Amino acid sequence: PGLGGPAGGAEEGVVRPAGAPGDEEEDAGGWEVDDVLSSIALVQSWIPQGAQPRLALQSHLYSILRDRSSIDAHVESLRREGRLRLLHLHVPGLAFALCPTPEYIAALRAAAVAPTAAPTLAAAAALLESWVERTGASSLTQELLLAGDAARRLPPVPSTSLEALVRAGFLSPRRDRAKAEAAYWVTLPQLGALHKWIMDSRAHMLAALKRTRCREMLETQLAKRKLPSPLGFRFHVREAEGAGVIQRERTPAGVFVRLPKKT
Repeated sequence: PGLGGPAGGAEEGVVRPAGAPGDEEEDAGGWEVDDVLSSIALVQSWIPQGAQPRLALQSHLYSILRDRSSIDAHVESLRREGRLRLLHLHVPGLAFALCPTPEYIAALRAAAVAPTAAPTLAAAAALLESWVERTGASSLTQELLLAGDAARRLPPVPSTSLEALVRAGFLSPRRDRAKAEAAYWVTLPQLGALHKWIMDSRAHMLAALKRTRCREMLETQLAKRKLPSPLGFRFHVREAEGAGVIQRERTPAGVFVRLPKKT
């Protein structure tokens, strides 16, 4: 079957970047850190009030929880159950951002009634909501969207609605597929900005560490350097740790951030 076929699965698996595990006790607080959804909520709490998008990456989970195999299995289980959306970030190595399904639907509904919304968006958003509620697929073929699937109560999405959803940022045409096999990523507005902020903040932290004699510094010192992102220092330092871009180590003198040792 094509993308979003009867199995309802994502075409691509969950990314598993390399990197040292984080220090659970430091940030766990009252959260149940073995619960992926609670960990996502913890990451969201690190984002300053009003900043968007409020998403977590798979790499964040790797900086909070230790057992990566269990994380991957739990994320996949939540996707299959329809409780979690995996949103593609268009860049190798980042793969998916994570969004609880109710939050995705809330964003879709809010966009549909916004004063600046196109007249065709409300109907298009209602159709996409039906798909989001019934399939966890991260990518859907145009053929399947246009035809619908009566057996799974998936309504046809006409081309005018597809265009409205693309313009609003809830679908993104896949550039890695031939025109005859057209498909869309299920996405959210501002994912492009999220990608830029992550990559720029990683580069900013790496440059700061490379300028030090030992290629390391106290996290409190690194936190004083303004990152090119509104999502906050903790969001980015823990994402970079989980992705293996940097390493964090708690010592009696405080938490040190350093470049990974060369192998």
